[in-house]
Amino acid sequence: MYKRVSIFLTICLSLLTLLACTESTQAGQEKNYGKLPKITGQSYNGQKIDTSKYKGKVLIVDFWATWCPPCRKEIPGFIALHKQYGPKGFQIVGVSFDDEEAEHKQFAKQERLNYPSILGKDNVAAVNAVEKKIGSIEGIPTTIVVDRQGNIRYVHVGYADKAEFEKIIKKYL
Repeated sequence: MYKRVSIFLTICLSLLTLLACTESTQAGQEKNYGKLPKITGQSYNGQKIDTSKYKGKVLIVDFWATWCPPCRKEIPGFIALHKQYGPKGFQIVGVSFDDEEAEHKQFAKQERLNYPSILGKDNVAAVNAVEKKIGSIEGIPTTIVVDRQGNIRYVHVGYADKAEFEKIIKKYL
């Protein structure tokens, strides 16, 4: 009996993980969702992050996790976008839904992230405030684009390639 319950729980947890992590390529929603709430924290590299200091820049805030294959698939595109458009007033901030700081830090260093990423569990109030603006974060990756005035302008749930995000950020640069 215990073995059946254990197998059942394992299957349920696996399905929940797959449902939370989506490879969907549906079009994102572009509209004015209002001001981005302040998100603060310490990045994997020790850098202090405060999204309110990025006002005047176009900003991507990416909600992701190291255990999410579509999230991991987006990272090289974000690295390239940050390298290409960073000097033109563009910034990315990752908000990881990982539980373990060490895993997050190791992944960020291994992938050579060139932008900051903080842990969402240390910023629950900020994540909740973002959800009040855009709706519940029901799957990851969830990526938002913020204009130079600090307004959330675009929300995408699921995987999108570099070209998709490039098209959106260029509108606001």
